[in-house]
Amino acid sequence: MCSNGYANHLKELIDEGVFNEERLDEAVLKVLELKNKLGLFEDPYHGASIEREAAECLRSENLKVARAAANESAVLLKNDGILPLSKDIKKIALIGPYADNHHIQGQWSCQGRSCETITVKQGIENLLPNVEVNCVIGCSNEYADLDKNGFAEAIFAARNADAVILCLGEPQNYTGEGNSRADLDLPGVQNELAERVIEANANTVAVIFAGRPLVLTKLHNLAPAILDMWFPGNEGGNSVADLIFGNINPSGKLSMSFPKAVGQCPIYYNRLNTGRPKSIENDDKHIIYQSNYVDCGNLPLYSFGYGLSYSEFVYENMELSKNELSKDDKIKVRITILNDSKFKGKEVVMLYMHDLVASTARPIQQLIAFKKVDLNRKKEYRI
Repeated sequence: MCSNGYANHLKELIDEGVFNEERLDEAVLKVLELKNKLGLFEDPYHGASIEREAAECLRSENLKVARAAANESAVLLKNDGILPLSKDIKKIALIGPYADNHHIQGQWSCQGRSCETITVKQGIENLLPNVEVNCVIGCSNEYADLDKNGFAEAIFAARNADAVILCLGEPQNYTGEGNSRADLDLPGVQNELAERVIEANANTVAVIFAGRPLVLTKLHNLAPAILDMWFPGNEGGNSVADLIFGNINPSGKLSMSFPKAVGQCPIYYNRLNTGRPKSIENDDKHIIYQSNYVDCGNLPLYSFGYGLSYSEFVYENMELSKNELSKDDKIKVRITILNDSKFKGKEVVMLYMHDLVASTARPIQQLIAFKKVDLNRKKEYRI
């Protein structure tokens, strides 16, 4: 991640007298002194070796951590009551370009080996070895690939299944450095595939793999359930099975807002207000002379901090230690959280602030504290 200027031209600059060798010695000495302090002359790789890599990387303890990370970071975006799916299900149609795709590590996995990644198909078969899984790709996830020849097989599989798991998203090499997208919709013909599949079987769960917020407005209006996995890493397929079939209760929250349309970008929760703000109550209405769009509301499809759970959490009895706050003072906030459901779950309790009157412009919303709490069913927690 550096320029080749010195490597290619430093000797030439020294020979020409532009740069002197004494300054080069000073710079090199700092590097050598640091290496010496770190013991890198005696142990250049600091305990790393090919043998240690082979022994450590896929140890069961490390895979457990990878699986837990995927489980905790997944975000349930929508659930009309069909999740979690029953483990007694007999026949599953697994459809989409990520149905049996090993490339779910993310762009910056670098030397990670995709062959070691658990696909969604493998994860479901690991969890439910006796369930019949019919895997159909249906279409590509590339933006320029508009081939629909796989639709007929996908629709047939959906019609003949008890439930459909529809695995969609963008290729992992679309994200990372130098990979911006002008269109944030699902690439290619994936939205059309989703429409046809859900039309064939309404008991469909959409699972999204992506490295950025996508415009999922069309899918949101179609699918009864949407689970965003991001790029979950080596244990991604096992994590999808955990979450969809209820071994794990989703608890992730969005770290970025998802726009309704790409024209809303940039969109972020802690923006400054405008001189002509529009009320949330009127978000879907175009009001002349106010700061709004003619063809779209101002609010995102899913806001920063959004994320559903199989549990129903109730917030009540919020108390402030005082009603006034001076410059060097503090206010303590207490609240009761109740898990009013049959599912044990985790909830990220978030405290936001809006300074209504200030001498300088302040964000319309600002996250100032959060805490993840673990609640058994029908249990209260005071925070």
